[in-house]
Amino acid sequence: MNAALPIGTSIPQVLAFLDANHIDYAPYAPARRTIEAIKRKTCWAVLTECSIEINLLFDGESRLQRISVQEGFTGL
Repeated sequence: MNAALPIGTSIPQVLAFLDANHIDYAPYAPARRTIEAIKRKTCWAVLTECSIEINLLFDGESRLQRISVQEGFTGL
């Protein structure tokens, strides 16, 4: 993901990437300068659905500053 979204990427470019890759996301939160996103159904385990949770942090000029990624699990 870091190669496709380098530091300094604009918010519209990030949103276009998320849309093109079918990644769900919440609207940009200006007070926190973040976009929270999730790639659902990345794997299945016994009664558990896996996902990837993505937090994109932007600077004061609305440019990507940091990406954090972690696994998420939902029990069925």
